[in-house]
Amino acid sequence: MPDAPTLRLDVTDEPSLRLFEECLTASGGFDSPGESRPPDVLLVEIAAGDPEPLTTLAKARDATPGAILLATSSIKDPGFLIEAMRLGLRDFFPQPVEREAVMKALERIKTSLCAQPPSRGKNGKIIGVMGVKGGVGTTTVCVNLAAALQEALGGSSVALMDMNMPYGETQLFLDITPKYDMGEIMRNLDRLDALYLMDVLARHDSGLRVLPCPASAEDLQMISPDTVAAALTMLTDLFDLVVADMGIYLDEVTLKAMELSSSVFLVAEQNLACLASLRRMAAHVRSSQPEVAGKLSVLINRARPEGDVGPKELEEATGVKTFFELPLDYDAATDAINQGKTVLELFPKSALAKGFRSLASRLAPGGDGRCKKRGLFGLDGLFSHKGT
Repeated sequence: MPDAPTLRLDVTDEPSLRLFEECLTASGGFDSPGESRPPDVLLVEIAAGDPEPLTTLAKARDATPGAILLATSSIKDPGFLIEAMRLGLRDFFPQPVEREAVMKALERIKTSLCAQPPSRGKNGKIIGVMGVKGGVGTTTVCVNLAAALQEALGGSSVALMDMNMPYGETQLFLDITPKYDMGEIMRNLDRLDALYLMDVLARHDSGLRVLPCPASAEDLQMISPDTVAAALTMLTDLFDLVVADMGIYLDEVTLKAMELSSSVFLVAEQNLACLASLRRMAAHVRSSQPEVAGKLSVLINRARPEGDVGPKELEEATGVKTFFELPLDYDAATDAINQGKTVLELFPKSALAKGFRSLASRLAPGGDGRCKKRGLFGLDGLFSHKGT
């Protein structure tokens, strides 16, 4: 950026205003906006007594299109912060404002503005994946689907969020050692912004970013529909696609994640136990959140022609359509898990790898949205031998 970024303060609380001005002077590198140059950064105060604080924030955002939006307030409602983030809020300073938080935020913003132009976000999509029961391979599906999507899109396009609490294993499947997990976000929700979140996410060699589930019991207690929604909302602002491993337990947290998802795949195998679990799960979603029911579809894992229950039988018994079938290949899946690799890395020519790539092609932005129906399970050569 050839000129110093401009920052406008719309703050009336005197102690907060003085602190912000002191921090701007100490930080340096910011100019005041003029008539011919709109602000690159807007810091607006939301009064505690404002009857419509979100409307106030939205008006401020719309009045300065393209500007990085910051806010300060004494409002303590976590629901306000989550909705504010959905409106594009980059950083929030609860009152009384802490000097260190402001200084760190200003440095992050300067780095961001010098590195790239301001962005209003990607407005990415969430793909929810949930097992109808334990042992159906939900995490295998999530990890390899995310890897296939990352392979198809490239860049920093795909994130994988592990909601399989309390024992998520995505980091083991990818052989990565994260410095942080979701608990880091839950503890620092009030300072959550793009640069901070990118620091928290673990990076796989493929470019895939991973947010592991909380590791400690204390952090698990902070998980709620609102906190999970906040994390997912920020991820969709940074990534084209977010794959959420929702585990196998249907509760208020997973229902909230389903509500935010563009599509939700229920992983099942071709047996009566899965059929019964699928029927119960679909019925519960329809009764508790009917607006989510239309997002549900079945993803058959370990599919085989001689399965006890076929796709049509599953649909007739549960009312949920089958979207895709991944072929049975225990050896490839198990070897990949044991080596901390994706099936795409270890057996790129295998039927299972082809299945994940075909599934990804249907889900990736810009894909044709169709599977070619020229072979069993809609794939050419699906039962070829594993290759390296």
